[in-house]
Amino acid sequence: MKGCDVMRRKVLCCLLIALFSLSLFSVPLKASGYPDKKLVLGVGESYEIAGKPKITVASGSIASVKDGVITGIAPGKTTGTYTENDGVSHKFSIKVKKTGIKVTMLDIGQGDAFLIRVNGKNIVLDTGEKKYYEYLKKQLDYFGVTSVDTLIVSHMDTDHMGAAQLLVQDYGVKTVLMPVTPGNSTEYNKLMNAIDREHVNTVYVHTGDTYSLGTGCNIDILGADLGEGTNDSSIIMKLKYYKNTFLFTGDASAPVLNKLMESGADIKANVLKVAHHGSDYTNPLLFLKNVGAKYALISAGRNNAYGHPNDNVIRRLNTLSIRF
Repeated sequence: MKGCDVMRRKVLCCLLIALFSLSLFSVPLKASGYPDKKLVLGVGESYEIAGKPKITVASGSIASVKDGVITGIAPGKTTGTYTENDGVSHKFSIKVKKTGIKVTMLDIGQGDAFLIRVNGKNIVLDTGEKKYYEYLKKQLDYFGVTSVDTLIVSHMDTDHMGAAQLLVQDYGVKTVLMPVTPGNSTEYNKLMNAIDREHVNTVYVHTGDTYSLGTGCNIDILGADLGEGTNDSSIIMKLKYYKNTFLFTGDASAPVLNKLMESGADIKANVLKVAHHGSDYTNPLLFLKNVGAKYALISAGRNNAYGHPNDNVIRRLNTLSIRF
């Protein structure tokens, strides 16, 4: 999509990135009588219980024993042997395929909202404003989302969290991740009341935190307290699914992004969510170059009053051959 096309079309599109959309399965090793146990065995390591076959891994890894079945943890093939009490060894093989990840930029006007689906979990990053909630809801319904495991609020500006309290009420949100810096809006107060009323687990994130979204998928918090005010306290997070990486930058300003880059944080990513809807006050060229993304997502409303995305940002992306 060329820069001129972006200026003519609504930038905030329903963009779907689907990676490794395969189902998870295994060819199980039967181990009747083994107690349920979480374990990770590496090459050459063994699992042995008195009176039960000894299991030795030749390649790959083993994750757990449950209901008499031993399963693999990582995509790929695990091989090895299990040895009966009489000393007879039998070969086994466990195959695990990637479950896939889907990241969708949702159409909610001037603001941010993303749906992340991985390992059977639904994660929503930001919700847009309250007045656009019906647009958000229709899209979640379209994707078959009936419940949300985790809501991540990048920061407390209403174009990012204005509809958060409604999402908490309607989708049974289990956990909310948010920065320490509070908001001062009516929508923020309503969100906090909804969290309390619905007994939602609330986690205040800090730079350096890591959260697991299941096998092969983690969120690394690269920044959450790198500046003053709501924009510069945005959660800057890196979503990693095996070799695929997404960098979300909230509304962080150029000084904060430069500070992050100079800290030595691993900001490399395949896909970049352009900061602050493509504002010229952020997204410096050197930062964009160091991220090294192949694709950029720009979340902004059509013909918005702020002039997002800025022409200078479009030129920087084009200079670096980053597709958007």
